[in-house]
Amino acid sequence: MGRFIGPKAKICKRFEANIFGSPKFDRILAKMPKKRRMKRPSDYGNQLKEKQIARFTYGLSEKQFSKYYKMAYNSKEVTGETLLRVLETRLDNLIYRAGLASTRSQARQMVGHGHFEMKGYKVTVPSILVKAGDVITLRKKMQSSPLYVGFGETDSMKWMEVDKKAKSITVGRLPEADELEKTINVQLIVEYYSR
Repeated sequence: MGRFIGPKAKICKRFEANIFGSPKFDRILAKMPKKRRMKRPSDYGNQLKEKQIARFTYGLSEKQFSKYYKMAYNSKEVTGETLLRVLETRLDNLIYRAGLASTRSQARQMVGHGHFEMKGYKVTVPSILVKAGDVITLRKKMQSSPLYVGFGETDSMKWMEVDKKAKSITVGRLPEADELEKTINVQLIVEYYSR
């Protein structure tokens, strides 16, 4: 089970960050009183916190996240950068980055309900890793849906091209280091798994 179904506000309060991307959590965090002075967390505590923030941000289970870390570790590139690149190239994250969903959870649900097709086939697995050259198209029966009225009207990432007319997303290349998620300190995650 990768999707977190507990109280999301509690998670945002614990990490003092809007992990899930919804504007309502910004309002909750603004009302939150300043924390009392607490003991400084250990290095392990900081590493664990950063790993949990990344895990909740992308909506992954512990098992999925450690699988992606092993994949990044076994690659010949920089582990932290590769980990973020793998997370960014998940299909649900691609839909979110293309501006078709307001949160990653919504993007995950859209994919799970079969709104998109890839290589001519309907896809329902949000964890599919896209590659350069892949084309993700909105299915014909979903093109009249009010969900996708503004398809292609938002600024997408440089590594993908959103075609408003064909209602498709083309992955031109994999994201580069400066296009990856900036809010996550990936070095702490690498240190956490290197213990």
